[in-house]
Amino acid sequence: MALTLVGRENEQKIFRNKMEEAVAGKGSTIIITGEPGIGKSALVNDACKAATGMGFSVRQGTAPQEATKPFGILSDALSELTQSPLFDETEYVSFAEVFAINSAGLLMAKASVDGDRLDADIFAGMLTAVQSFVRDSFDYSGTKGANLGRLEYGDLKIMIENGRNLFITAVLIGQEHAEMADAIRNSIKEIETKYGDMLESWNGNMSAMPPVRHILERLAGKKFMLHRDMENVNLEAEINRISDAAFDALRTECAHNPVLLVLEDTHWSDEGSLKVTEYIARNCPEMPLVLLCSARTSESNTFENFRRGLTFDGTALEMKLGGFDLPAMKQMIDGHFSPNSFPHSFYRDMFSRTEGNPLFALEMARHLKDAGAINLVCGSYIFDEIAATLPDTINELIARRLDSISPQLLLITEIASCMGREFDSAVLGSVSMLEDSATEMEALNSSGIMTFTGSKGKFSHGLFQEITYDSISPRWKAKYHADIGHCLERMFTENTEEVIFDLARHFSNTSEHAKTLRYCIRAGEKAESGFAAKQAMEFYGKAIAVCKGDMETQSMLHERIGDLCFILGEFDESRNHYLAILGLSPDRIRQADIHRKIGDAWERQADFDKAKSECAVAIEIVAGKGNAAEARILTSLGRIYMRQGDYSTAISYLEKTIHATENLGLRKDLGTAEHLLGSVYLHKGQYPDALEHFNKAILIRREVGDLSGLAASVNNIGNVMARTGEWDKALEHYKSSAEIDAKIGDKIGVASTLTNIATVHLSTGHPDEAIPTLEESITIERKIGDRRGLAISLLNLNLAYYLKGEYDRSIAILTEALDICEKNSLKYECIFCYNGLCELYSLSGRAAEGQQLARKSLALAREIGTTEGESMSHMNLGIALLASGDMEPARENLEAALSLMKKIGHNQISDANMQLGLYWKKVGDKIKARAYFNDALAGFEKNSNKGKTEDCRKSISELDA
Repeated sequence: MALTLVGRENEQKIFRNKMEEAVAGKGSTIIITGEPGIGKSALVNDACKAATGMGFSVRQGTAPQEATKPFGILSDALSELTQSPLFDETEYVSFAEVFAINSAGLLMAKASVDGDRLDADIFAGMLTAVQSFVRDSFDYSGTKGANLGRLEYGDLKIMIENGRNLFITAVLIGQEHAEMADAIRNSIKEIETKYGDMLESWNGNMSAMPPVRHILERLAGKKFMLHRDMENVNLEAEINRISDAAFDALRTECAHNPVLLVLEDTHWSDEGSLKVTEYIARNCPEMPLVLLCSARTSESNTFENFRRGLTFDGTALEMKLGGFDLPAMKQMIDGHFSPNSFPHSFYRDMFSRTEGNPLFALEMARHLKDAGAINLVCGSYIFDEIAATLPDTINELIARRLDSISPQLLLITEIASCMGREFDSAVLGSVSMLEDSATEMEALNSSGIMTFTGSKGKFSHGLFQEITYDSISPRWKAKYHADIGHCLERMFTENTEEVIFDLARHFSNTSEHAKTLRYCIRAGEKAESGFAAKQAMEFYGKAIAVCKGDMETQSMLHERIGDLCFILGEFDESRNHYLAILGLSPDRIRQADIHRKIGDAWERQADFDKAKSECAVAIEIVAGKGNAAEARILTSLGRIYMRQGDYSTAISYLEKTIHATENLGLRKDLGTAEHLLGSVYLHKGQYPDALEHFNKAILIRREVGDLSGLAASVNNIGNVMARTGEWDKALEHYKSSAEIDAKIGDKIGVASTLTNIATVHLSTGHPDEAIPTLEESITIERKIGDRRGLAISLLNLNLAYYLKGEYDRSIAILTEALDICEKNSLKYECIFCYNGLCELYSLSGRAAEGQQLARKSLALAREIGTTEGESMSHMNLGIALLASGDMEPARENLEAALSLMKKIGHNQISDANMQLGLYWKKVGDKIKARAYFNDALAGFEKNSNKGKTEDCRKSISELDA
């Protein structure tokens, strides 16, 4: 059968052009979309062949329908580019040394993974301490006393567990894991069960104990996964850092040859994978890389957001595949059945029934051949219309085809479908338990249902896997998933973490609830460690579903999901999980902490009364106890009152927090409290006090290694300096903050701080210095897809060109910013765009358009309740009305703007005074004009704004002329 692709000549031409551009160093992104069976996979395969022929390195990944593995599609595609896994952010702890001692205190065997990790003198001293402990643990009759013991020797933690004839001592450096004690006990049990006689007859010679040493080596090599504390994690910054690492790996590969990165079935990709993919797409134009994604349409809201985000600004080209036309369908069928004497009506009916879907048409032709309606007679295929029975849908066709295969092949197909579209053929062979599974797999390969390459198998089309899986009864699904899970347990006995996501998925589809619980919790923890919050929540949710009766574990899982919802900004859902804990946990201190977290969620949604109410309940529980829970509740109250503008009360709570955290030694919490107190004083305008507390926060945050917090405190000192007009010091601190953010990979923080630097240049009348800084910020924001940050930077760039008098360029920049804001529902930022364009239109003789935008801005500001936006809208509407000669409405709007600005302390009060001065000058009242101009001048001089100062003085001098 011919395998030449037909009917996609235009798409093939586009691919060829994009690949030629990539060879020349200009990369691009293509997203192929279309319904199932429309030919996406065939087009991708053709692109891969063409790329290989042009010297490309082809990297491929396919998203499974159940995207359980974080960053799974990219992890598969990029696995060979680095020595260590790109997307495994998991932190582990292990034993530094493990050794066995008999009841007399003699060393029997010892082991460590990395050789002797302890200095010989330290080991000798520690061994003496352990031997004394062992001897003290036996009474004079030789019976053992306590079970697991713990010692501390310098910085080392020592865990000691006794059996009948020996002690195992394990030395760890750092955090202890809850499963370590069980691992030691299991090793003792194994040693005494297998080698009990050897232990009793041991003559003191360590060389006679290799079996014991081997078990100790296994114990020493065991890694215990640590649960990452996600509180205060900047998830977006972490994803950007992970994206950077993936992009750097691709960049290294591109230095040797152009790369085609193929990601299939991206509609099933996890959210983390799509964010990293977007990052790659936004950066690939700078190198020889073609990123090719394929997806079904309307399958996933997450994917649709990804697709729209890349296509609306031209980052990606979307190829929307439709069905074949009749000539293309005829060409495809003739390629598979050649030569033939099929009548034209055959092709016409086939086209009408399949609507040009190539997979449907091809499967229909195969069905007709199997049914005896297409036959090879005298070297040519003929069609017997009388024998033809045609199914109505492609699903029905594939189901019939699957029904026609042998029971052995169907068994393999069903088991494979439980593993996903792609699967490990060794696991498949082991689970199927057929004597000659290799022969059966080869038969499936020949049938076109599956393909096998090395140890990997894959359904030739996703529909084969989906339809097979959907046809299996719940009972047999559960059995297959259980068999696969048990097989993985056997194959990965010593390293279940390697397949933990698969174990969790398979056992969660069975009635083995204990394993479901254990593996889903561990999978959730590993997902958290990789900053895959959504998948962690899914695993924890499955664990809750089977965790009946164990209220402590349910409570822990609800809190973890609540915390993840919180950092994702899903505050309503976070509260639901926190509220569930209150009905599960009788621990009053825990309940207080949960009430605090509920209050924090309300605070983030600016419902301060409810936030204070929850914190009041929490503080009543822990009042006077002087513990960490009380200190954190005080911090929350301080933050709530600060955001509400009740600064005196905020200061009172935060001073109590500082006292409590100092006494408890909670250094990180102390740094947070000092920073918040500095922020309160900054809002109050008490700048020396603000500096005092920000500097304290800096010292503490540097000490505890809180670099993200350190960058924020340094940045806020820059804000203080900017407020006081110490521009050089402001720039110094902003640059320092940006350097810290760059060090930890927080690109959003870098871009935000660059915007602050540009604001200093704009405030001091130096737009030429602001422009390159803003362009650098814009480049970062485009690359990471930070649309809100991009809109804000464009707003500031518009201001720079406005100050230079380049109004046309300023209008173009603002128009782009407005387009971003409107498409992404950034209503607050839209107000700034409307007002900026209004002012520019007024200056460009387009006052009527300006008035329209100002009124639109005013309505939106009132809708979302922003006094700042309302004041700006009034001022720009007043300016536009003044330009068109509508004097009375102009004055009313300008006075409304000034009143609102004074009420909130807005930094454009001087501008409003200036405009009112221009109004009174225009109507001929020089006294009122001078008064407003003088007020404006004082403000401009205070802010060292040379350009506006000169304009104001010029207006005053014109009054005297």
